[in-house]
Amino acid sequence: MTAKPRTYWYTLLALTAIYGWLWLQFSNRGHHRPLPVCIIKNITGYPCPSCGTTRGVMALLHGQWATALWLNPLSIVAIITLITTTLLFTLDTFLPGRDRLGQTWNQLETQLRKPAVLIIFGLLITSNWIWNILKAL
Repeated sequence: MTAKPRTYWYTLLALTAIYGWLWLQFSNRGHHRPLPVCIIKNITGYPCPSCGTTRGVMALLHGQWATALWLNPLSIVAIITLITTTLLFTLDTFLPGRDRLGQTWNQLETQLRKPAVLIIFGLLITSNWIWNILKAL
C-alpha cells in the first residue's frame, strides 16, 4: 500500500474502531431497552441480519456466551473483528515496518472473492437473517 492510500485507510479504520468502541461503551448505558438504530427494522418491522449484534457483543464482554449466540452469532465475528483490527492497527502504529493490517485485509479480501466462499458466506448471512426473524428479535 502506498503512503497516501495507507494514511487514508488507517485514518478511516481508526475512526471506525473508535466509533465501535464508543458505541459499545455508551449505546445501552442506563437504558432498559436497546436503542432502536436498525433502519430496516424501523421501516419494515423485521430485523436485519445484524440485529442483536450490539447486545450480543455486550453479552460477550460480560462472559455470557450463550446469550450472545442466541442474540446474534455475528456478535462473535464483530468482537473478533473489533479486537483484531484494534490490535493490528496499534501494532502497525507503534511498530512500523510491516503493514500487518493491510496484509490481513488483503488475505481476507482474496478469500471472499472465491465463489465458493462467497456462496457459503451468503448462505450463512441469509440463515442468520431467518434466525433473527423466527425468534422475533
